[in-house]
Amino acid sequence: SDSDVAATFTGIIKALEQYSKAIIEQNVKIYVRRGGPNYQEGLNMMRGLASKLGIFIDVRGPETHMTSVVAMALGKAVATNLGEAEDASASPFQKVAPAPKPVPPAPLKPASPKAAPDDEDTKPLFHQRTRAIVYGMQPAAVQNMLDFDYISRRA
Repeated sequence: SDSDVAATFTGIIKALEQYSKAIIEQNVKIYVRRGGPNYQEGLNMMRGLASKLGIFIDVRGPETHMTSVVAMALGKAVATNLGEAEDASASPFQKVAPAPKPVPPAPLKPASPKAAPDDEDTKPLFHQRTRAIVYGMQPAAVQNMLDFDYISRRA
């Protein structure tokens, strides 16, 4: 994409700051991989946000392949420092044992349409197994996912 990464991340950072309490409570892990115009400043902004809020944000630039970041997010690979690889041709990722099969979350009570955000009847926004991978930020695809979650009462 030709969009200014730092400018794009400004909006994302505002949203993460707004929801930081829920992110911390649910131990959400965020993985960022981005390149493009002004990407270094944008990545530094995300690193600064992680330090400021005390949340886990793994920040990678275009030197890391997107599939490697997805593997890390899914627990299928462990990152190592690219500069410390013993062999320049060696992969910066080590395979790890497959993660145990996830236990399905407990059924959630549907939120009542008139419930206030702090009511106990509302569903949690995140849980420990929440995963969201947005690749290329295709607004129509993201909206379709959100619509599906809403229609299926997952949101």
